[in-house]
Amino acid sequence: MKNRLMITVDVEAFPKRAEKDHVERLIWGRYPDGCGGIGEMMDIADKYGVKLVMFLDYVEEHLWGEQIVDVARAIHARGHDLQLHSHPEIFPDAFWEERGIPRLKVPGNATDEQADAMMQYLCERQIRATGIAPIAYRGGGYRYGPATVRAMGRHGVRLNSSYVATSDNQLFKAGRLPQYRWDNGCMEVPVSCMSLYKAQEKFYHLNFNHASCADIRHMLMSLEAFYRQMGDEAIAVMVMHSWSFSKEQENGHFSTPIPAYIERFEQFLQAIAGKVEVIDSATAVRLIDSGEVPVTGVVKIAAMAEGLAALQRTTAIEDMQNPDAYYRRVPPVERLATKVESLKFELKGTLWRRWRKKFASMIARFTAKAPH
Repeated sequence: MKNRLMITVDVEAFPKRAEKDHVERLIWGRYPDGCGGIGEMMDIADKYGVKLVMFLDYVEEHLWGEQIVDVARAIHARGHDLQLHSHPEIFPDAFWEERGIPRLKVPGNATDEQADAMMQYLCERQIRATGIAPIAYRGGGYRYGPATVRAMGRHGVRLNSSYVATSDNQLFKAGRLPQYRWDNGCMEVPVSCMSLYKAQEKFYHLNFNHASCADIRHMLMSLEAFYRQMGDEAIAVMVMHSWSFSKEQENGHFSTPIPAYIERFEQFLQAIAGKVEVIDSATAVRLIDSGEVPVTGVVKIAAMAEGLAALQRTTAIEDMQNPDAYYRRVPPVERLATKVESLKFELKGTLWRRWRKKFASMIARFTAKAPH
């Protein structure tokens, strides 16, 4: 069977991450000296027939107005999977005062009233922008709580992708898990976490801008490690951000997009093409609902704080997992083959000009040293 992967993109533009033109820079990646944002991500994904799951922070409409709605419409028009994201601390005081509800300070401690107000706002904004009701959600900073999951169920949002075993922002802490259900019928497809080195007691989560994805070799190594440890039927989830092709600078702002990051994303999609099925949130819901993809168990929302004690396991998938299956040591020959494939990609693709300059420089040095 083919392994399955959701490539998710948190689409957001925090004020502290850019000096100006926040939506243009942090979402569209448009800088005076280069471009690399969600447009380029979708272009590359389209080239390989892949749908990205784009979690858009609609709360930022309170910061950037219609620019956020325009982003939603653009993603939807391109045929990618537009879903919900939120950093509720961005809501102005007036949002809560108009509803007669205390301000939400800690998402994990939200009341049902607060969670309903937030989820209703997000769903209404998506329907207004696209006419399509959302079915998936990710909490900002992976933060969510019992009331969030209950509100999702009441508003028809079937899938959460906020659980990540490496995060300190989780009320429910049960270690690494593949997909599972909540006892209100909603499902969780966690951000993938894996152990990469037997000598390290450390988990890495599959994040384009973290060590697990530092280069194409690490990206493929991390993905293979996930399936070896969580089982072939586990759905992998990779996290990206709209600014993932940039790099955070010392002042907290993000740089002009880096061509090597853009190329790494394309290399990754090229490497997994035909080997890993990239799915969207609707496909994940269908596969789990039909039983084609099993769940690890059912978690009682009310007992979320109890961790593993809240999880009623499904034996079939528990037997399938092998958390001790560390990634195999890559032989030198295979490592060389990976570098050769990477070089082939660069020579025929976007780095041709750079390599042409290198070859010209080498020839010039050789000519200078040759006897006259």
